[in-house]
Amino acid sequence: MLLLLGACHSSSAFKIDDTAGANADTASGLVEGAYDGPTVVINEAMAEHEVNPSSPEEGGDWLELYNPGGTEVILDGYFLDEARLGMGVAWPFPVGTRVPAHGYLLVGCSAWEGMADEVANFKLLADADEVALYVINDDGTAGVASRVRWELPVHLPNSWARLPNGGDEWRLSPNPTPRDANQ
Repeated sequence: MLLLLGACHSSSAFKIDDTAGANADTASGLVEGAYDGPTVVINEAMAEHEVNPSSPEEGGDWLELYNPGGTEVILDGYFLDEARLGMGVAWPFPVGTRVPAHGYLLVGCSAWEGMADEVANFKLLADADEVALYVINDDGTAGVASRVRWELPVHLPNSWARLPNGGDEWRLSPNPTPRDANQ
C-alpha cells in the first residue's frame, strides 16, 4: 500500500492513499483484488459546502472523475465506496454511465443535483473521509481503480485536486475546477 503525504497551501497536510489492489478491505467489506481495467481516477473532491449552490464552484459535495486515456470508458459494474466512521456505502453507477476520452464526469453527493452528471447516495465529510472507485472482479473481489483519503478540515471554497490531472500529487486547491483541468 502506498501512502502519500500531499502538499497543501496551508501548514496542514492530508493523507492520500491511491493504490489499486492494496489487499485491504473496502469500506463496504469487500476484499480488494487486482484491477486491470481502464484508467479512470478520482481527480477532485469538494466536501461539506453550501446546501443549494447554483454552480459546483459555489459548493455542494461532489467528486470529479477523470479519464486520461484516449478511449471513452463505460462505468457499467463500477461503484463508489464511501467510508465514514468505519461504515461504507457502496453506490453503483447507473448502467451506461460514460467518461469521455480525456474527459470528466461530475458526481454530486448528498443528493446534490445541481450541475452533476450523476448523483450518489452519500455525503462527503470535510474533516476526514475516504472514497474508492472500484469494480467487482469475476472472483468477487473489488478491483480498486482509484482511491482518495483525506484528514484535513477544509471548507468553502477549497477542493482536493490532483496536480496535474490524473497525477499522483494532491493539493488543497482554492480554485475548484469541476469538469476542467485542475489548477
